Amino acid sequence: MNMIRKKKFKYPDNLDEEKVMKKWREALELAPSLVTSIFKNGEVKAMTYRELYSRLKERGIDYDDAEDVIYEAERKKLLHHDSKTRSYYWIPEEKRKEEINKTERFEKAIEDILIKRNVKWLSREYLIKELIDKEFSKEDIERAVREAVRDCVIDLHESEDMVRLIPEKERARMYELRRLERLDSKKQLYEKMVTEHTFTTRRIMN
Repeated sequence: MNMIRKKKFKYPDNLDEEKVMKKWREALELAPSLVTSIFKNGEVKAMTYRELYSRLKERGIDYDDAEDVIYEAERKKLLHHDSKTRSYYWIPEEKRKEEINKTERFEKAIEDILIKRNVKWLSREYLIKELIDKEFSKEDIERAVREAVRDCVIDLHESEDMVRLIPEKERARMYELRRLERLDSKKQLYEKMVTEHTFTTRRIMN
């Protein structure tokens, strides 16, 4: 892999960082209008996870960008995610302010807990216990944690089931870092395939 990089290895367009990130940013800017058109400005009330991804693909959104496009539509309160059915529901305009206030309240509660504890990492179990003490319902807790992760308010360490508070000034950059992590994984896989292909070709030629 190192040899590949030394030879000024060139990635294809779909793995070129500058091009990928440019397309990703453009997709986020288009997210509200894209999702509004897909749901026909509310004429379509609900759509499954698979259906929405398929519609975004038809409109030129890469699979790796689709999740972030949907997240952006959720942040704009165009859509509500139902984890039980893995479906998305259109939010009427008159209810969006209420939904914005609810998300802000949930995320503020999580921030307050982590600031109060004053530790770098806190177990998700403890966080949930604290939210229960604040009289959050099971559904509200699930939504609060999901949206806090989505909005880069907290970082979730899956392997250890721990969470940490992300400073507000770092959150915008965290969106990009998450996209870059997905890109890096694909780059590593591509490099491995190229290396294996080169090795196999040399064996055949020899």
